[in-house]
Amino acid sequence: MTTTGALATDHLPRLRPWLLPATVSGAAALPVGALLARWTDRPTPSGAAWVALIVGSLVAGALLGVVQGRSLRVWLTPLDRIVWLSATAVATLLSSMLLLAPGHPVTTDQAITLGTVGVGLVVGGLLGLVQAVRLKHVFRYARRWPLASAVGWAVSLPIAIYTLVASGPGMGWIAQTVLATAGGAIAGATYGVVTGLMLPALAGSRPFDRLVLWLLESRWHDRLPVHLVGLGVIGRQSGLLHRLPVLASSTHGLLVVLVGHPEGRTWWRNIEAEPDVEVLRGGIWLTARAHVVRPGDPGWLEAYRVHCTARPEVQVPSGTPWVVVDMRLTRRVDR
Repeated sequence: MTTTGALATDHLPRLRPWLLPATVSGAAALPVGALLARWTDRPTPSGAAWVALIVGSLVAGALLGVVQGRSLRVWLTPLDRIVWLSATAVATLLSSMLLLAPGHPVTTDQAITLGTVGVGLVVGGLLGLVQAVRLKHVFRYARRWPLASAVGWAVSLPIAIYTLVASGPGMGWIAQTVLATAGGAIAGATYGVVTGLMLPALAGSRPFDRLVLWLLESRWHDRLPVHLVGLGVIGRQSGLLHRLPVLASSTHGLLVVLVGHPEGRTWWRNIEAEPDVEVLRGGIWLTARAHVVRPGDPGWLEAYRVHCTARPEVQVPSGTPWVVVDMRLTRRVDR
């Protein structure tokens, strides 16, 4: 039996590898802008103030773009990463010019407003459109990214602006750096969480499915229905691992998985091309091997009987296929 531990487990974007770079880049980028602003008379529209705003914004945006591009280097070509970096730097500059332009100082009370959120939605959405162009040749649902980017910028931008305003030039440079670092880390983490939760959706994984899988992996997995398990299958064309929650009944080391609405679902067809799967039970992902049983195939009636015995309240159409997973030879998935 082959195993899926080394197949596509890490080929789908996940939250943790995305969250840490976002947090670090925010913590590093915001102090750059704050310290550059110290060297200018920010309330006046002087040339030095504009230079500081432009340079600080471009440096902060470029840093964020580099870190994000490196996090996505498995999917992005060198040209993609250059476009990603440039677009992120321009978006950061545009946000700064709209909210922190010299001659139009922002007070702390005015910083966290619907206007700031609006700038985040517009700029983040435009940035997401550019980035989605570089992702669409890899991910089928890259069109979902502009919404994730818009929301991520809308919730994190007020935190960054508040931090820049609070760490004004009257504060010592050490205290200002510490405050900007902390605020940048919080803003980056907020952006990372919001957008990171949407990353798997680019490959077709629904946010609700991700929530259910997270609960199945958590310490509260034993409080969920016993028939609810996670299943990971390899895409026939993409070669990526797609994980989703399914309903299953067990018997003698086998799992009988119900394929609901098979005419509108494609995940179960992937198993006919790649029988190696992953199964989430007891909070642990395990490797396994599966096969599809169609009406008329040997074993279809047995699978139907197992399901009806375990879950008689669920009516199954006579033409429904089953996915039978052999759990007798399994091992824990390598991380």
